[in-house]
Parts: sequence; C-alpha cells; structure tokens
Amino acid sequence: MKTTRTLVVGGFCRQARPHESTLFPRVPHHGVMGEVVGNVHRNWGLVTNFSGTWANVEFFDRLSGQTFDAQLARYTLLFGPRFNARNSSPVILFADALFVITRSHANFKDNARFSCPDTNETAFVMDLGGGIDIKLNNRFDIRPIQVDYLPGFSITDEKTMSGSRRV
Repeated sequence: MKTTRTLVVGGFCRQARPHESTLFPRVPHHGVMGEVVGNVHRNWGLVTNFSGTWANVEFFDRLSGQTFDAQLARYTLLFGPRFNARNSSPVILFADALFVITRSHANFKDNARFSCPDTNETAFVMDLGGGIDIKLNNRFDIRPIQVDYLPGFSITDEKTMSGSRRV
C-alpha cells in the first residue's frame, strides 16, 4: 500500500485539564484542531498541529463571595515527529511527541465589578499521544480516535506545571 506524502487532518476536540492552573480552573474546553503531516518515510512523519478550544465558566471569589462569568480560550501550536505503524491492513496506528507553546486567555464579561491584573497564561507544552487512522481509499482516511496528554510548564510562573487531556 502506497504511503501518502502529505496528510491534512481537521476535526473537533474536547480538552480537559486534570488540575487547576494558577489562572484557569478545571473545566472542559471544546474546539477545533488542524494538522499537517509530512511523511518523510513509510513509518515516520513530521507533524504541525494547531488547536483552539473555548469554554464559559463561573469563577468564585472566596474573599467577596461573588461569582464572575468568563470566557476562556486556549490556543496550542505544536511540532514534532510521529511514528506510524503501517502494515498491509487499512488500519494505521500512530504515536507522536509534539512540542512548542500554548496560550490561554480569560475574558471577564463584567469588568466593572472585577479587575484582574493578568488574564493570560503562556506555557511550554508537550503533546504525548496517539491514535488510529483507517484508510478509506487513496485520498481519504478516517480518524475514529486520537488521545493526547499535554503536560504544560508555565512561562509566566516558572514553578507551575499543569496538564490536560485532549480527545
């Protein structure tokens, strides 16, 4: 079976943080992702991945007892190698280790009642994951599942480490 030189992927994603970070609470984000893979060998490719995820959340201020509505956004740009386990079947298992940066932002809907000095967070991230592609024909594959773990290391606060899972 012939190896595709370039693979373009797009789809929906759900991202959930297992731990709270300094700025963003543990809340699921929903969004989109896109990916371009250049297969340099039958089993190896180079991946560029972009995702944008969004969520609405209520923050609770313990000091005042008030809640504040916010819109959260997270943008991730990743690059790295991917291993493809190809054989004669149409099922292709893959695993990747991607690296670069993520940017998170909170937009508070009621800035008159609430003032926050910094609602942005930048972090170095790794994306360790994998999934399954099923070859439909010479032009199209379907990806029924991709699971990633994204441990992040905050740039704004060097002591912070948080992670999230993306499906």
